Amino acid sequence: MISMRFSRWAFALSVGLLLIVSSFGLPASIFAEPVQEETKAGNTIYHDYGELTADLQAIEFAYPLLTKLESIGQTWEGREIWAMKISDNVDIEEPDEPELFFNGCHHAREWLTVEVCYWFIIYLVENYTSDPTATYLIENRQIWVVPMVNPDGREYDGGAQGDEPSSYQNWRKNRRNNGDGTFGVDLNRNYGYMWGVSGACSDTSSEVYGGPSEFSEPESQACRDFARNHSFVGSISFHSHSMLILWPWGWSFEEPPDNEVLSTLGVEMSNNITNLAGSSSWPYTPEQACGLYPTSGGDIDWLYGELGILAYVTELYPGGSDGGAAISAPYNRFHPREDKVIPVVLDNIPGMVCMSMIADNPNQIIDHIVLTPNPDSQLINQDTTGYYMITAHNDGKRTDTFDITSSGPSGMTINHPNAINLLKGGSMNFTLDVTVPAFYIGGDYTIWINATSQTNPSCHYGTQVTVTVPFYYDTAIVSHSPFVENGQYPQGSIDMTAEVMNLGQADLDPFNLTCTISQMGASLPNPVFTEDFETDLSQWTIHDHDQSQSSSEWKLDPAAHNGV
Repeated sequence: MISMRFSRWAFALSVGLLLIVSSFGLPASIFAEPVQEETKAGNTIYHDYGELTADLQAIEFAYPLLTKLESIGQTWEGREIWAMKISDNVDIEEPDEPELFFNGCHHAREWLTVEVCYWFIIYLVENYTSDPTATYLIENRQIWVVPMVNPDGREYDGGAQGDEPSSYQNWRKNRRNNGDGTFGVDLNRNYGYMWGVSGACSDTSSEVYGGPSEFSEPESQACRDFARNHSFVGSISFHSHSMLILWPWGWSFEEPPDNEVLSTLGVEMSNNITNLAGSSSWPYTPEQACGLYPTSGGDIDWLYGELGILAYVTELYPGGSDGGAAISAPYNRFHPREDKVIPVVLDNIPGMVCMSMIADNPNQIIDHIVLTPNPDSQLINQDTTGYYMITAHNDGKRTDTFDITSSGPSGMTINHPNAINLLKGGSMNFTLDVTVPAFYIGGDYTIWINATSQTNPSCHYGTQVTVTVPFYYDTAIVSHSPFVENGQYPQGSIDMTAEVMNLGQADLDPFNLTCTISQMGASLPNPVFTEDFETDLSQWTIHDHDQSQSSSEWKLDPAAHNGV
């Protein structure tokens, strides 16, 4: 048990109040009591920067085999941006274990986001070995948490009271000195994917000012470099408020390429989030981020657009229809009264668990199949049949039957099964036979193979193979030396050699070769020498190719080819 700063907030987090994870085949989690009654260093359950730093260091000290604390960068004012890893082999990067990234406090006044991240760490380490879900995640995932992306802004917002939610500046941005009497950049408008497009603002006094350039801020740079150095599968960036679950794109109303997975997982997370906070706006609304309002420079667009991470924003309590004393003066919607903190934490940890559980295969929540050809390209002669082995893997949510179809160039014969049945998680191989007719024109041809679910026709997957048909008559100069296209050649003798190869399927009758050398000029190339190697030596004379300014002598060694 960690000894944490805390007074009247000792509590037990119980099974019936928290996790709904039965759909993933694991029992609901039980929270051990994470804190003990003792004198608290601060005034409230909220963490200011100093308190968060001390508590993260205490966790690392208490759980050195499960946690690792490191700085991923520094702010304008020199504060460390802390990241904590939670895993059973915390000092080892394990490529077979999916990585996840949770962060809070991009916006300084959104204090609840720090607490959701912090207490998720507590849940994991306090319940390792005693709770199956926490144990499974620690032993099979690499989880990284950055509770406070914007320490400078958070410290400014808290002012002298630090962690008292009734005393705040309502500050959103970081603390960059803009040099014109204004301060701050909105960190969640400063990421580099489609920066400065939709909803961008260049007014330095605006709350949504996106900065002088993409990734101009040390905080967004730190998150960028941190994400690039890892292989995150999923990410949740916590914000408040409105009780929403948002996924890319924020900058565009177009659906993202992975919309089915993103939207389905968004709904799953919403279904798992409870309502201990007592909100009249529950449940959390899942939607594409642009549905709230178009934005550019957000972290989820960059994480997904550049790195392919399934990235979400969770907007916490309160919702739009909520009211009451907990979010009324002297408190507000960004600084709820502290008795709302633990209920909001309890409500949202199930969503984090939901994402973490499916990270080994995000497709497990949708209907999905993958086709992999071997080989994906081969040479097939005319009047011959070639064979491709196609591996089909059902990594979707259920057992299904898939129709197999194909399309290819006219005249080729293509054979394969009409349908295959695959168990959930199952794989099978089938053969794709391709017969090329006699005298078929040489070239590269593409054949598409498609699998479509009989249960859900919107589930389909296509792959392709290439058939290379050799030309019946085909010759090529396969090497030439020392010739370089558009090269410059000094005065004097130059020996040139070339190798000609028959690449076709038939013996060739005698054929002619012609060598043409051209001088590159200001206009079209000027042929200065042509030789067919067959007729005679008449071409091997002095050729005046630059209007009598000089002469070039071209010599041929008759012994090399007996003059023919």
